Amino acid sequence: MSLTGALLSGVSGLQAQSNAMGIISDNIANLNTVGYKKSNANFSTLVVNSAATTTYSPGGVQSGRFALISTQGTLQASNSPLDVAITGNGFFPVNDQGNGLGNNLYTRAGSFHQDVQGRLVNTAGMFLQGWVLTQSGAIANPNQLSIVSVGTTNGVAVDTQHVTVGANLDSTQTQFVSNTATTTNASVTTQTTDLGTIGTTPLAAGDTLTLQLLGSTYTLSYGASLTALSSPTGPAVTGQFNTLADLATLIDSIPGMQASVAGSGPATLTMQSSYAVTVGGTNVAANLGGLATLAASYKFGDMQAGTATAQFNDPIQVFDALGTAHNLNLSVIHTDTNQWAYELYAAPVAGGTQAQSDADIAGVAVGRGLLSSGLINFNGDGSLNSITTYPATFTAAADVSNNDGNTNQTLYAGTPLSPQNVSIPWANGAKTSSIAFNLGSAGALGTGKTDGLTQFASQGAAGGGFTKNFVNQDGAAVGLQTGVTIDKNGFVIASYSNGATQKLFQVPVTTFADPSALQAQDGNTYSQTVASGNFNWRIAGTGGSGTIAPSSLEESNADLGDEFANMITTQTAYSANSKTITTSNNMLQQLLQIIQ
Repeated sequence: MSLTGALLSGVSGLQAQSNAMGIISDNIANLNTVGYKKSNANFSTLVVNSAATTTYSPGGVQSGRFALISTQGTLQASNSPLDVAITGNGFFPVNDQGNGLGNNLYTRAGSFHQDVQGRLVNTAGMFLQGWVLTQSGAIANPNQLSIVSVGTTNGVAVDTQHVTVGANLDSTQTQFVSNTATTTNASVTTQTTDLGTIGTTPLAAGDTLTLQLLGSTYTLSYGASLTALSSPTGPAVTGQFNTLADLATLIDSIPGMQASVAGSGPATLTMQSSYAVTVGGTNVAANLGGLATLAASYKFGDMQAGTATAQFNDPIQVFDALGTAHNLNLSVIHTDTNQWAYELYAAPVAGGTQAQSDADIAGVAVGRGLLSSGLINFNGDGSLNSITTYPATFTAAADVSNNDGNTNQTLYAGTPLSPQNVSIPWANGAKTSSIAFNLGSAGALGTGKTDGLTQFASQGAAGGGFTKNFVNQDGAAVGLQTGVTIDKNGFVIASYSNGATQKLFQVPVTTFADPSALQAQDGNTYSQTVASGNFNWRIAGTGGSGTIAPSSLEESNADLGDEFANMITTQTAYSANSKTITTSNNMLQQLLQIIQ
């Protein structure tokens, strides 16, 4: 009967509007709940098919809840470094138990803080989960999340991995004392006399002078004219001369050597070097006289051994992985125009001895604390040209003091030249350090830069205006934890009193194929359902996931004005449905009165 159907239809309307009012009240109650997602009441008809077209059987209405999970809430800035919000798609993975053995749930409520055990938990008691990171900051196991706990990282030491040095070496510094050799043939009357025409022991085509130093061999041949060196260094460098002045020009262009000519009737050539120079060849040295092998006045390792005084010394303190400080010295002496010899070695501590410093390094005997030595070359504009390592191995044959058998480690290599890692095995049990010493951007004139070591004339007295601009290194002694933050990439970063930071965890953003199908749970969380699809852990901002906003909270997406408007329409609909019931009841009463 239609009257009875109308009565029941009105009852279904009351029930549907009651459900809608419950949803509205829930939205209003959670206006200030962080990360809350509002719900709307959706209505659908209930239809009863009539047996005849001349009659109508009313059905009714049913209501359902639709959660607006994907609707973004407004972000509110926060003062807490552990407050985070997601902009866009996704959820924070949480667990309802601090040991990680409870239910895996998902939330947008990012108001986290540390509990007494250092675990990050939000105001609903849900524990944040993330990927555990290795010491280098890589994800240890991308298929497993753990409870984010920072309470066990009480202290950390940071081993030095990079050292940058900025200093100016005075271009007017007197060059280190050199040994010399001077020609003695009195028949060389002028500096420009063809040496094939001199009266006594003239030179002939094919006569040569060979000079060996710093690993390079220079073959200088007598000929009709001057031909410059084929290259600055190398295993077989050639050049040609005709006169004594030509020969001095070639020798003076050899890195690490100087030469000059003087006088007339006779004219003489004097060559000099701080390094050991072996003289050979055919006839030139013998015919000109006096050009004998030069002994070294400086041997690589002399500054470290204390047998040569450094003209400039730059102390560098580095730290091993245990947080122990070690002292190194970068010492230089001026050996040629635009050229300096350097040594990098273990430095004595205040009041200590060189032997005590050498003992810092494992596997070396006392006096063998030299790590690297070689040459620093500058361009004519004061910029850094190159840093070359010499010798390859410290041996007695190379005239290197006290370091026989040690490997000379390369500071710069590659194209373009760039800092290389120097390995230092410490004797105190710390792991071997690998440190790149950046002394500036090296290159030819126009390419080399003045961002590290430079060579300019001092503004004060000549030979003493060395300026140390900076020495920076990234190591630190052990420090205590002073704070924890979460950054935009989801990294949970601990800060320490020594200025160091360490990435401990990375929080993923969890996405679903249909987030609106998630099942709402207590604590403003959601659980996975068949309809929502399986979870996917994403690094923030990748694979369609949202980005993480540090020091922010997502407000509820419920709007009080909207809810009041919905409340008015719900109340009106409820009153109308109640009127349907009372009217249907009156009609039924009138029908009963007809029978009476």
